[in-house]
This record gives sequence, structure tokens and C-alpha cells, in this order.
Amino acid sequence: MTVIPILDLQGVSWIAGGRAILHDISFSVSPGEFISIIGPSGCGKSSLLKIIVRLIDATSGIIHYQGREINDIDIIQLRRQIGLILQDSHMFDGTVRDNLTYGSRLQKKDLDEAKMLRLLSDVHLPPEILEQDAGKLSGGERQRVAIVRMLMNEPAILLLDEITSALDLSNALMVEGLIKQLQASTGITILMVSHDFEQAKRIGGTAMFMVNGTIIETGKASDLFSHPQHESTARFLAGGIV
Repeated sequence: MTVIPILDLQGVSWIAGGRAILHDISFSVSPGEFISIIGPSGCGKSSLLKIIVRLIDATSGIIHYQGREINDIDIIQLRRQIGLILQDSHMFDGTVRDNLTYGSRLQKKDLDEAKMLRLLSDVHLPPEILEQDAGKLSGGERQRVAIVRMLMNEPAILLLDEITSALDLSNALMVEGLIKQLQASTGITILMVSHDFEQAKRIGGTAMFMVNGTIIETGKASDLFSHPQHESTARFLAGGIV
């Protein structure tokens, strides 16, 4: 039985300021798959996620979401289905509740209070945090609230852009554990960008290694990290300059 990709990129390139940031990116993502996109800083990982949610538009190439070209999908609907969480998630002014109910208010939908409380519990946050000033959250709390805020929209795909890079190790490990738990319990498709291959190794799934705007190696995370096939991957994993 053929699995229809939930996301499919073919020949995606992006040129900015006369420089090729992304070059001929092609890969497919199956429903429920977890993919880590790793590589050195500045190699185009974050730009790739932004193109998928159309924060920027590709110079060339085609991206399909559930069989439809993303340029043919209403951009608001696209971003409800494909959620992006950044490394330092912005909190809107007001309480945590204000942040978590933002989507339902925007869409003029009734709030599912039970779902909100369940998601808070899933990320190990107490109900009392709802009345706390969102601007006073710690880094780890802010990222967990951002995850709940995004999951309130019930996206099919979650894009995570270096979401633990600003956290200390204990908070980073907590967020990693929550991501794995949520993915296992909900089956949501996740693409996670990271420059930390140890993190990608801990989480598992599929790993893609990117250099200079090109994906040069893809494989099961455990295999790619233990037996890299490309010289640049091996150098990066060894801590050398790619």
C-alpha cells in the first residue's frame, strides 16, 4: 500500500540578495513522521521551514501539502494546518489564558476549555498558570505554552525551529521529552530544525543533514549518526568545520 505524503517538496530553491540560500531541495514526509533537520548555523534550515508556511516564498520549485500546492491554499488555513514554533516564542500581552484562547477568539469559535486543560497537563503545566502574566514566564514555560497554543489549532504538521536553543540543558531535555511524548500520543507529523546533533540523536526518527542550502544525506537518525555516508556529515559529527 502506497503512503501518500502529507508534505512533498520538489526542487525548492530560494535566492535572496543574489545569493542562493536553498538549492534544489526535494523530499517527502509521511503522516506521523518525525524528521530532524540538522546542520551548521546559516545553512538554510530555518529558511526552509519559513518557506513551508509561506513566511517567505520559494524562488522555484513546488511544495504540496496533502496533495495540494501550498500556493493554492488560503494562507491562514495553511498556517492552521502547519504550525511553526520559533526558538524564542513571542507571547502576546496579557495572561497565559489570553494567549491560549487567541486562536479561538480570532476564529470566533467556542473555546474548548477541557482540551486546553488537557494540553496544559500534557506539557506539565498547572491550571493556575492560566492567570499568570505571559510576559513573566520562564524560557521553559514560554516554550511549553507556545506548544499548547499551537496545538489548540489542531495542526497536522508541527515545525520546530531551534525551540530549545535558548534553554538550559534541564529545560531543553524536558521540552525534548514533551515533544516525543506528544508525537507518540497524537501521531502529529513533526519537522524539527536543530544544529545540535546530540539532540536529534536522542529524539530519533529520521535525520536530514543540510550544508550550504542543500540536503546531502538522509537516513534513520541512529544510522546517520553512527555511520554517516557523506564526508561533510562525518566532519560535522566529529565537531569539525564542514
